[in-house]
Amino acid sequence: MADKKVKGAGDRFLPGSNIAKHREWRGLKDTWYDYVEWVKVLGIMGGFVAKSPVRIARGMLTYRWMGSYLGALNMIDRCVEGLRGPALRVARLYLNTIMKGSTTSIAEMMMGDRRFGDNAFGRTQVVLEQTMCPEILAGFQNLRPAQLEPFQGLLLCYMDQGANPYYIDAMESVGLPADSCRLSNNAAGVALLDEFPKIGACCLSNNAPCDSSTMNSQLIERHLDVDTLPAAIPMRWADPHTRKYARASLRRVISFVEQHTGETYDWDACRAVMGDDVPMVAVFDTAFHQTMPGKAYMYAIPYEYYQNDGIRRYGFHGTSHRYVSARCAELMGKPIEELKLISCHMGNGSSICAIDGGKCVDTSMGFTPLVGLPMGTRCGDLDAGVIQFIMNKYGISIDEMLNILNKKSGVLGVSGVSSDFRDLDAAAAEGNDRAQLALDMFHYWVAKVVGSYVAAMNGVDAIIFTAGVGENSKSSRAAIAKYFGYLGVTIDPEANSKRGEDIRIATPDSKVKVFVIPTNEELVIARDTKAICG
Repeated sequence: MADKKVKGAGDRFLPGSNIAKHREWRGLKDTWYDYVEWVKVLGIMGGFVAKSPVRIARGMLTYRWMGSYLGALNMIDRCVEGLRGPALRVARLYLNTIMKGSTTSIAEMMMGDRRFGDNAFGRTQVVLEQTMCPEILAGFQNLRPAQLEPFQGLLLCYMDQGANPYYIDAMESVGLPADSCRLSNNAAGVALLDEFPKIGACCLSNNAPCDSSTMNSQLIERHLDVDTLPAAIPMRWADPHTRKYARASLRRVISFVEQHTGETYDWDACRAVMGDDVPMVAVFDTAFHQTMPGKAYMYAIPYEYYQNDGIRRYGFHGTSHRYVSARCAELMGKPIEELKLISCHMGNGSSICAIDGGKCVDTSMGFTPLVGLPMGTRCGDLDAGVIQFIMNKYGISIDEMLNILNKKSGVLGVSGVSSDFRDLDAAAAEGNDRAQLALDMFHYWVAKVVGSYVAAMNGVDAIIFTAGVGENSKSSRAAIAKYFGYLGVTIDPEANSKRGEDIRIATPDSKVKVFVIPTNEELVIARDTKAICG
């Protein structure tokens, strides 16, 4: 929220709000550019309505979330606040591209919505779950991919955060878990309130490893009232049998779409779009951790489980750890090969990574993201005997037990309040002892793992905080840093109060540097793609 005390803000904002009374003055050149782009956005929104005025008007009256998109201009203004020169132009280009794509997609939803009458256009749409790539329809020249969740569940969270509680409350009111991703929870609420457009000749989903996405899929598929095919996406591509299975799965998808649309897959058209020589790049979140030595990634179980089944510590958040460690080296002005760094990726899912000379030597997550730190809803490290005890005493199946450990544990389970650290901070401030205990446990575990990695690397040059909690919670950073006295760390309260920028938060006389670095996984993916493709 904008504040009159913010440097340069003046009295530009309405009191107690983030709504601007006038355009920001950025100098003549940048102000004129910003104004022209602002007018372009108005044109995009006008063109959106012009695509199908009657159906879009009915959509505005039918779907509560449609009204949130009227706040697009305000959202864009917030995103470009304070930007100048190239930064302003890049941001505007990015946001305008999102606006064009979003308005086109939403307009097509309204055009194909069976609530407003069946038509030929609607029968050309194939609904794709959020983790299905639209390229799978490249060989169907007359079909259009329709992805629902990005607009009713994901983008809506950024457009109008005030709209989210309405849908999240609806989701929680029927007993669905409140501890999953807020973006997915929002989409689930939209489905439960029957506010998704009824579109598509059929629907494609998959077995993506996102628990929230799986929950959404079931709700949305039931709402759409069209046949759905879950596509199987194998994880171990090196196995020739796996590749054979994947090809068969793709052919089942194509056959399914053909049966429900009457269209025939054109392999030549697919090749024309994708190209025989167009490289497909995959950047794996586990790749950064493949440099761990055996002593770090092996489990002390019979060796054949590793040899035959690949059971080992893989780690996650590797793309984030890789980015912030490289950025930290830049900020320190030293080659990363000369540094010992510890990266703390702290959010609803959290992991810590020990990085020696630019290479991961240990990380807190394991074969799955369940272990390590206590997280928003995941238990973290746990004695396996506890699992056996609970299952035996309460007659719980292994699937039920895993659901408890993944979705009902962590700081949510301890506090009984929320998986959102902001809610925990508020509850603790009001005297909720369990909320405070959950926070204390999280801070303690972060400090404990950091300490173990200091020992493992025989020292550390810098500690990095990143991700949702790491970047935004000054109270969590301060609480964790209190454990770093043995490292000669003192936190600068003024620096620690800042957000949204690369900043050193330890005092200059601290023996170990401490940074807050906003992660940028997309940039890592882009750089890897460029490096591979040239």
